[in-house]
Amino acid sequence: MTPAVKGPLRAPLRRRPAGAAFDLVPTPLGVCGVAVGPRGVRRVVLPVGPAAGMERFLRRAFPGARRDRRACRRAAGALRRFFRTGQAAGAGPLDLGAASRLERDVYDALRRTEAGDVLAYSTLARRIGRPRASRAVGRALGRNPVPLIVPCHRVIRADGGLGGFSCVGGTRLKRRLLAFEATLRGGGGTMRRRPGARRS
Repeated sequence: MTPAVKGPLRAPLRRRPAGAAFDLVPTPLGVCGVAVGPRGVRRVVLPVGPAAGMERFLRRAFPGARRDRRACRRAAGALRRFFRTGQAAGAGPLDLGAASRLERDVYDALRRTEAGDVLAYSTLARRIGRPRASRAVGRALGRNPVPLIVPCHRVIRADGGLGGFSCVGGTRLKRRLLAFEATLRGGGGTMRRRPGARRS
């Protein structure tokens, strides 16, 4: 049975135009999902349980989408690259749909950060030229449809607390991702596979 999900999975599912494709991507966290369309990457889903549960979720989220490894290879390659280098580079364009200008500015700014970078919500708000928008920045991060490609886990509270993380796994996963990136900056290796993580 697929466990209850949070964050980006909790958002209302909008029917998408034809042409969507998805694939399953084995990672050290478990099986992630990616969905792409003619305009770019639409969704990255962190593990929600067995691979079969991920595939069911993606088929519900993108009615009529086909599983197509070739169409998703750039996005899938970016996820694999993240777990080697801390950077999900090479994913190609993003299809952010109805994202607001503030949300797009937040996502663009985060894509320019590097593995091991950590910044406060208030710092990110200043970086996009909206110094009083810390809460709006937090809401934008909670709606991030492409975690890891847009590394929202790098944003924490000004007092050093983790803050929120709306993906499945919550702050426990956020802490793990930050620790992984810290080891990379210190010359460590790739993330180890979580016990029980399955390949598709």
